Amino acid sequence: MGAALRATVTALSLAAFASAFAEDFELGPSEAVRCLTPVEPERGAPAYPAAEWAMEREGQVRVELRFAGPRSAPEVTVVESRGGSAFVESVRDHVAQFRVPCLPEGGAARLHQEYLFSRASKAVAGELADADDALRRELLRCLRHPSESLSPTYPTSARRQGLQGRVFARLTFRSPSEPPAVETFARPSAAPLKRAVERHVAGLRMPCLTGEVVTVEHKYVFVFDGDGYGFKPLTLPQLLAVADLRAGLRLDTTRMGCPFDVDFVYMQPMLANVVTRRDAWNPARLPLHDAMRSVRLALNDADLDAVFAARAIVTVPCLKIDIPPQKD
Repeated sequence: MGAALRATVTALSLAAFASAFAEDFELGPSEAVRCLTPVEPERGAPAYPAAEWAMEREGQVRVELRFAGPRSAPEVTVVESRGGSAFVESVRDHVAQFRVPCLPEGGAARLHQEYLFSRASKAVAGELADADDALRRELLRCLRHPSESLSPTYPTSARRQGLQGRVFARLTFRSPSEPPAVETFARPSAAPLKRAVERHVAGLRMPCLTGEVVTVEHKYVFVFDGDGYGFKPLTLPQLLAVADLRAGLRLDTTRMGCPFDVDFVYMQPMLANVVTRRDAWNPARLPLHDAMRSVRLALNDADLDAVFAARAIVTVPCLKIDIPPQKD
C-alpha cells in the first residue's frame, strides 16, 4: 500500500468478540435502470453543441423518459433546463436511442436523467433514476426473516480463523411469498462469509408486495468489535495516490464549490464504486463522481480485503488534476 493511504487503512485486530450485521437496507436500481440500453459505458453522453462550445456557453438539462414497451423509443419531457434550446435538442437526439428491453409487452417505465454541459468536462450524465423508486422504497419496511433477525450468524469457523470481510448482496423480490433472486459480491478471502449470507438471504421475504418488482441492496459486515477494519477519513489526493491512473485523469475541483466531502464505497472490480454527496446537489461535481466510481486502487490483496465495500468520507480540496494517459 502507498504511504499516502497506509494510515487510512487500519491493521487487523483480533478482539475477543466478533459481530455480524447488515447495514441499512437500500433500494437498488430498478429493473428498467439496470437493463436500459445502450449499456454503460457505451451509452456515453450527448454531443456538446458546437456553437455553444465555441461561445463558451454551459448548460444543464434534466429529462423524464417514458417507455411504453420493450422496443419503444422514449417520450421525452424536459423537467428543467439551463443554457438554451441547443442543449435540449442535443439531449433529445442522444436519448432517442434508449430502450428498456426487459419491459413486458404493454409495460411502462419512467426514468429520470440529468446532463451537464461544462467547459471543464464537456458533457456528462448524472445518476439515472426510476421515477417510481419512492413507492418501492416504502416497501422495504416489510422485509422479514423467519429468524426475526435480518443479520446472518457469524460462521464459527471464520470467527476462529480471525476472518473478517464484507459481502454485498443484491436481492430482487418478485413475489410476497417466494425467495428473492440473489447476487452476492465479495473478495475471494471472504468466500465462507459469502456462503453464510447466501444461506441467510434465502429466507428473506417481502410480504407487502402487490405486483411490484423491488431490488434491495445491502451490505453484510463481519468484523471484530473494536477493530477499525476498513478506511479512515481521507482526502482525494490520498485516494488518487494509490489509484491506477494509467488511463489519465483531468479534473478541476475549483469549479465545484470546494472544499467538500463525499461518501465513497470501494466496490471495484466487481461493481462501480458508490459515490454519494454529503451536502447540497451540485451538478458541477458530476465529472468527479464519475471518475471516482471507476477508480481502482493499486493495493495488495490484504489491503483490498480490508477496504472492499468499506465506506470512507473523502475530503475534496481545491485543486486541478491533469494526469495524461500512460503509453503502453
